[in-house]
Amino acid sequence: MTPFLSLFISIASIPFLLTGVIGNVLVIRIVHKTPDMHSVTNYLLVNLAVSDLMTILMIWPWIVYTTNDLSSVTSKLLSSVTLTVLAVERYHALLKPLRSRLRLTKEKVKKTIAAIWIFGGLTSLPSVFLNYKESKNFCTVWSQAFFFPFSAIVIYIPSAVFVFCYGNLIKGLYFDKTICSMDAEIQRDRATEKKKLVVTFLLVTVNFLAGYGPMVVVQSLSLTGAIRQNIVNNVEAILFFLFFCSSCLNPVLYAFRSTHFQQGLKRIILCHEP
Repeated sequence: MTPFLSLFISIASIPFLLTGVIGNVLVIRIVHKTPDMHSVTNYLLVNLAVSDLMTILMIWPWIVYTTNDLSSVTSKLLSSVTLTVLAVERYHALLKPLRSRLRLTKEKVKKTIAAIWIFGGLTSLPSVFLNYKESKNFCTVWSQAFFFPFSAIVIYIPSAVFVFCYGNLIKGLYFDKTICSMDAEIQRDRATEKKKLVVTFLLVTVNFLAGYGPMVVVQSLSLTGAIRQNIVNNVEAILFFLFFCSSCLNPVLYAFRSTHFQQGLKRIILCHEP
């Protein structure tokens, strides 16, 4: 990475850093201070916000110092699993509403979030004991035995779940109209909000895949020897920057698409009680 590119990324990352930290803290604060927003989906969004904060605070220091530790590996997994649970939850809530045993309740979602953290910690733990390869810019796990199963858990398996769940949801919302017909008794504005919510989750998911997916592809090619290390050295700074930015943008997606978050933000700014 050239000194000019390093300086440019360092400067460009600062607005994203502020947006990501402030935005994710506000997401947590809004849900915490608004009883009406204490729902299954919002609890999962808070968990995603915590994971994004971990990612931001772990990834940003590479601008100053080479780093890649257990926390950054865990945060990737937490985000991926949380997004997967969100997709499955929306799928069952909107397409399988009568299967109550498969629906997440407030009590179940708390146990689910605890399980996500336990699973994330245990799955990421082996990375502490593996060899790391220090390149010109970063320090990355250099073990095919860990990296490829980890990538399957974080990217490939969740991607299949995303395609299935959101594909069926989009089909039911916009083409077959089956979801809206099941909710014939609700008002049109609530049906519109339901569509916006699904699209918001889809955008958040695409944001994660677009941010982390290219990094996985390049690291996979590097581990298999399909591309030379000097090529990796030239692009890895940009890939880390993309992943860093993707963790900062989720609060912006909530703010622009969710009226509940917009109202909650106004109450915090104006110091109004819910």
